[in-house]
Amino acid sequence: MLTSTCMLRGLEGYAKSVGFENRSASPRCQLKETRKPFATIGSVAVVEFRDEVFASIAHLLRRYKLETYRAENATELAGLIVRRQTELVLLSATQPDESAWLTSAKLRIIDAHRSVWIYTPNRPSALDEWLGMAGVDDIILYGGVLHSLIDSLQLRLAFREAPARRVSA
Repeated sequence: MLTSTCMLRGLEGYAKSVGFENRSASPRCQLKETRKPFATIGSVAVVEFRDEVFASIAHLLRRYKLETYRAENATELAGLIVRRQTELVLLSATQPDESAWLTSAKLRIIDAHRSVWIYTPNRPSALDEWLGMAGVDDIILYGGVLHSLIDSLQLRLAFREAPARRVSA
C-alpha cells in the first residue's frame, strides 16, 4: 500500500518533529511503499451507514475471501478495530456529522501500518495535501453511483491481488 510524505510550505519544522519528512520543496505528495502487502490483508472494517451500500461492499469483499466487519460511525469503528484488528479500513466520506479525513488521521495515531481507503462521490479540495495529512492510502472517486463504487473496488482488489498470484505461481 502507499503512504505519502507531503509537506505544506512553512510546516517543515513541525512535520519533522512528528515524524514526516520533506522530500521536495513542492507541496505535492510523493508516494512510497510502506504498508502491508495486499496479500496479507485478511479482514476489512467498512464504515458505512447505508445498509444497501454496506451489503454490496461486503458481498464483493467476501468474494475475495476477506472477513468483513461493519461500523456505522467512527465511534463503532474504534471498538471494532480493537476487537478485530482489521488490516484495512474502508471509510465512506459521506458519513453524516463525521469527517472521514479526521477519522483516518485518528487511525494513523493508533496504528500507522493499517491501510485506509476512503470512497467519495466528489473529489475533495486539496487532494494531495489531505492524502499526506490524513494518512489515506487510496481515494476512490465513484460519482455517487453504487455500481461505480463496486466496480472501482473490484478493480483495486483485482489489481492488488494480481502480484500475489504471480509470486506464488
